[in-house]
Amino acid sequence: MNNKSTVFCFLLNRVYFIRDQNFSTASLNKSRATLCEILATRTIRQWDNLIELSNILITSWPVFSGCSNEVLAKGRELKDEFDELERVGNAMEMAVISDAKIFVKSAPCQKVISAIWSGTIVYTAESAHSLIRDSYKRTPIHYYDPRKAPLLDHYRLVVLSSTM
Repeated sequence: MNNKSTVFCFLLNRVYFIRDQNFSTASLNKSRATLCEILATRTIRQWDNLIELSNILITSWPVFSGCSNEVLAKGRELKDEFDELERVGNAMEMAVISDAKIFVKSAPCQKVISAIWSGTIVYTAESAHSLIRDSYKRTPIHYYDPRKAPLLDHYRLVVLSSTM
């Protein structure tokens, strides 16, 4: 399984199943959501390189990619300036949104979180709703080297390039 978006897709489906408000199908969808979390956790265990794990967990993917025209039409009804390509997310964000505790507690995920926490990997979320948008400063994921960084480097931004 070499597709790096698989983990994101499992967690995105988990969010969909958790948000089910129908009383008759809520318990079934809760089970489906748990299965999606377990599959995402097992899938992430295939990689052990920190850069590859970071690439999988932090890559921004379009949330509405491949959805039906009905869903896009409903999105356009709810919001006037709806752009499906602008809505992006990553696996780490989906895990937090869906409260995927098993996934976040897994060793590979903790490895990436620890690297972000210690500053080995610098991560800034790509947001389309920021006041001053600086998404033009894209650089591939790399290890942070303090010897090459300026003294006050508050623009450290690690966003995956679209080729990875």
